[in-house]
Amino acid sequence: MTDIKSGLSRRTVIKGAAWSVPIIAAVAAAPMAAASTNPQSELKFFLTAGEVIGQGAATGQIRSNGVRISPADPSAPHVIAAGTVFEITIEYHGGNPAFDFLKTPYGIDWNKQQSQGWTFTTISSTKLVLTHVTSAASTEPTAGSFSWVLDPAVRPEDGSITFSGIATIAPGGDYPDGGVIPNLIVDPNGGTGSLSGPTAGSWPA
Repeated sequence: MTDIKSGLSRRTVIKGAAWSVPIIAAVAAAPMAAASTNPQSELKFFLTAGEVIGQGAATGQIRSNGVRISPADPSAPHVIAAGTVFEITIEYHGGNPAFDFLKTPYGIDWNKQQSQGWTFTTISSTKLVLTHVTSAASTEPTAGSFSWVLDPAVRPEDGSITFSGIATIAPGGDYPDGGVIPNLIVDPNGGTGSLSGPTAGSWPA
């Protein structure tokens, strides 16, 4: 049947309506696609002031002021959901059999107390792995300082201790699918020591 007023057949009207459905669906999906962002390109994972250092005649120490995630573009911050996991790995790669993270002057439990907010998931003679889980959503989540006291009689060789890390973004906030930041970066503004061995001249003689 033809509509005399408009000159359109019912078939033409139905055909036109069928084409309009996917167009509307595509428009509705666009905001969702825009909200699904890529944390690897938009976020950076920083270690602040990490160093391996001697402290007078008493001890040696591995320490950091903490870690943080910051936006790659400070003018475009993104909300990072609670439950994001920071993982820091500290490894000894030297050849001195006397070096041992487990032989710490004040004991393992004391060292853990110096690193509040961090959980030591691995403690072996050559490796420490620390994790921290964020408790609140933030555009720049952080975890506090950590340290591990070493036997001052066993100086690690230059370049023998390394820091690495990964941040696993929890789903939510501006990252509904979560994501991973695989590379830890030395804070260019806060780094005061060396990430690859004792600060020159600092170790107890």
